[in-house]
Formats: sequence, C-alpha cells, structure tokens
Amino acid sequence: MMDFQYENLTFFPVLHGKLEFAEVVRRALLADPPDVVAVELPSTWRVPLIQAVNRLPFLSLLLDEEGEESHAFLAVEPTDALIEAVRTAKDLGLPVELIDLDMETYPMERDPLPDTFALRELGYHGFVETYLKHTPPRQLGEDARRETMMAHALQQLLRDGRRVACVLGAAHVQGVMARLPQPQPRPLARARSRRIRLYNWSLKSSMECMAEAPYLAAAYERWRTTLPAAGPHPGPETAQPSALRQECGGVDRELESEDMLRQAAAAYREHYLEELNPRQLERLGTFAIKYARVDGLMVPDLFHLVTAARGVVDDDLAYLEANDETASLQERLDLERAKPPPRALPSQAAVREFSNALLGYAAAQGLSFTTFDKIDTSVSIGDTAYPSLRHSLESQGTGAAQTGLLQLISEFPTA
Repeated sequence: MMDFQYENLTFFPVLHGKLEFAEVVRRALLADPPDVVAVELPSTWRVPLIQAVNRLPFLSLLLDEEGEESHAFLAVEPTDALIEAVRTAKDLGLPVELIDLDMETYPMERDPLPDTFALRELGYHGFVETYLKHTPPRQLGEDARRETMMAHALQQLLRDGRRVACVLGAAHVQGVMARLPQPQPRPLARARSRRIRLYNWSLKSSMECMAEAPYLAAAYERWRTTLPAAGPHPGPETAQPSALRQECGGVDRELESEDMLRQAAAAYREHYLEELNPRQLERLGTFAIKYARVDGLMVPDLFHLVTAARGVVDDDLAYLEANDETASLQERLDLERAKPPPRALPSQAAVREFSNALLGYAAAQGLSFTTFDKIDTSVSIGDTAYPSLRHSLESQGTGAAQTGLLQLISEFPTA
C-alpha cells in the first residue's frame, strides 16, 4: 500500500471536480483536524478565493482581468475537493495555506480519468493507488516547477513541527513527495496578488458549466451540512466492498441519478399530462448505461441521461431532466421570504463606532488583520436578481485575543 505520509505531513491526492473526493477530504479533516491545511492553489488568488468560499453554496467564478489575450479563471463549486478543503478548514477555524505556483500560462491537458464511482467499491487508498499505478507520470516542464514550489512551501510549514494536511491533484503527489527529502528553492514566479474579479454564476451557467450535475451538487451540499462535526466516520477503509455503499454514506451518484430521472418523469406527467410507462423507463435506463460504457464510465452522467431521454421519449423530458434543480432553488427562495423580517440596519454612526472599537481592540491585543472586506453582489434566481451582502474578516493572534474579538463582533447588531 502506498504511504501518503511524510513526517507530520499527510497527503490527500484527489481528482478535481469530483464529489467523491470532496467527501473524502471533508470526512478526513473533520475526523482528525490538522494544525494547518495546505491546498494546491496559488497564494496570489487568496483574497478573492476566500470571498468565493464564504459565498458557498452560491457559485462563484474568479476571473483574472490582467491578461491581454487570455484570462485565467477558477470556478468555485462545492463538489471540488480543493474548495472543500478550504471550506472545511474555515468551518474548523484552521489556517489555510495556498502552496501552488502562479503561472501566466499552462497547457490544457486532458488526462484520461477513471470513473470516480469506483471509489465506493475500491476505497479511497485502493482507488488512488490503482490510478497512480496505471497512469504514467506527466513530463511537462511546468509541472516540475509547480511541484518544486509546492515542496518548498510544505517544507516551510513543517519547520515548526505542525501537523499539515495537503490536498492536491493526484497527478502531482509523487513528484512533490520525491522532492521533500531535499531542500527545494522557491521558483521565480509572480508574488503580487492578481486583479481578480468575482462573478456570480447565472442559473443557465450553473446548468451547463458545473463539473458535476447541479442535481448532484445540491445532493452533496445537503450531505455536507448533515455530517457530524467531529469523530470517526465509516468509510471505504473500514467496510467490505459488498457492503460499502450502505456503510460509507455520502452521495451515491447512481442512486441520485435514478432519483433525478424519477423527478423528471413526475414533472413530465404534471406538465404534459403523459405518463411514462415502465417499458420507456427501462429502455431509457438501458440506453444511458450503454452510452456511459462507451465513454468508459460505470454510471451515466447528466449528458448520457439527457441524450437517452431525448432519444427514447422526447426533447421535453430531456429539458425537464436537465433543469429540475430550478424548482429547488425557487423553493429555497420562498422559504427565505417566509422567514421573519430582519432587524433594522445599524446607523452609520453605530457602524463607525463598531469599526473604531474593533480596530482599537486589535491594536491593543496585537492582532493582525489579513483580510477585512465586504462582498456586495447579487444572486440571480430565474429572471430576478436579489442583493447579497457579506463581510469577511481574518485575524492572527492568541486564542484569548481571538475569543475577545468574537465577543466584540457578536455584540454588534446586524441585519
């Protein structure tokens, strides 16, 4: 069995954008919180990234506006393991270090990836080991520079003896681990923060551009909010393969896809007063499964299901299948409207008084603010835009000083 441990450093190799790996990361961090979480993202994106993570489950797109011919971007979604690592670390109050190299350009490489549904049968370590065994190492010069940077950053974190959890792409774990025994230089690269703008995803974009189907992303979001905050969790390493799906919990993409199909059939019946008979549903499922096998997948994804619905039934069912989460968003908005009205906004004088008290306390206690920002954006649901406003604050200092800061913030009236 491969060992993803080096001194006080534990690696969590992941495949990007896959909910199964986001589950693994959240379970691991909750079960055994480290002292610091290191993530394969560049530090020059830190401030807008934290803003985007604070907005979840609302989706964000971070766009670098400095490029002349092309623009780097990062989609912030709940089912990406790197984003989940940052999000869970913030839930636990753990420091986050972004350790990747900021590069102006990077080649678009589409590596062949296995179906991550197999993780439920193989277990996390079994899946990653099998993947690494059958995947040749990448030979890009850019990867060598990135892995050198990540190894350098991790060596700095290990100097004071802290326990570090590092979440990074599986393609890089062997290269980073091979560099750790020897001191690594910091490669020359951009260190100044980029001019990055945060955009809210439109509903249409979320239906077309998410790494996972919106229905699966919604199921994952529900799961992560119900997971216990601490303690061991049943998982792939403690269950026999035959009983794994019952014991490991989490989001089962096969069961969720079947549920999505049933809901689409129910919506089809309601809209068009036509009942899908068992024969049609059976043919639709067979079509989708065989199509998924052609693409090397164990479980059909949204594209396979929509194509099967269109081919076996008609375009209307395919549309309802792809757009079913719209109803859930509207139901959520209706629930928010039904809540009691908030308290009145504080006056400008009260805000100034609070700000002065906050800064005065921080100066007296030796607290340093790393970010203090306001996120003012809008969230679009259907054809209506709704305002969204959040404040974000990060500070560094002793536990007693942090406790006093939280007490001061909690006494401020907010709406």
